[in-house]
Amino acid sequence: MGIKGDSIFVRDITREEVMKVAKTSKLDLQGSALDEMLESLNGIMPHINKLNEVDTSNVEPFAHTYATILSQPQPQSQSPHNHQDDKTTETPRLGVDAMLSNAPKSQDGYYQVPKVVDS
Repeated sequence: MGIKGDSIFVRDITREEVMKVAKTSKLDLQGSALDEMLESLNGIMPHINKLNEVDTSNVEPFAHTYATILSQPQPQSQSPHNHQDDKTTETPRLGVDAMLSNAPKSQDGYYQVPKVVDS
C-alpha cells in the first residue's frame, strides 16, 4: 500500500506476503494452491484501486457497522399468503450468540484470539 497524491493505492501482493499470512492463519498453502491464492488476491487490487475514483467528500465516516446491523428492524411480510404484498425478501440477521457459536473461544460477546503482536 502507498500514497499517491491524496489517494491511497494498493500495489500487488508478493508471494512472501501470502506465505506469511497463510502461516499466521495456519493455512497450508503450497504449490499451485499458493499460486492460485496469489493470482486471486492480485486480481482484486485493480478493483480496490478503482475505489479511489469515488468522491466520498460528502460521506460521513462511521467507526463500525456492527451496532448498525444489530439495530436495524427485521422486515415483516404484510401477508404470509400473498407474496405480492411482501415488502422485502431480506434474510434475518444473526445475533451475537449465533455469530459466536462456532468460535473456538469467546468472552463477553467478543472473539478471543491468540496474541500476535508483542508490546
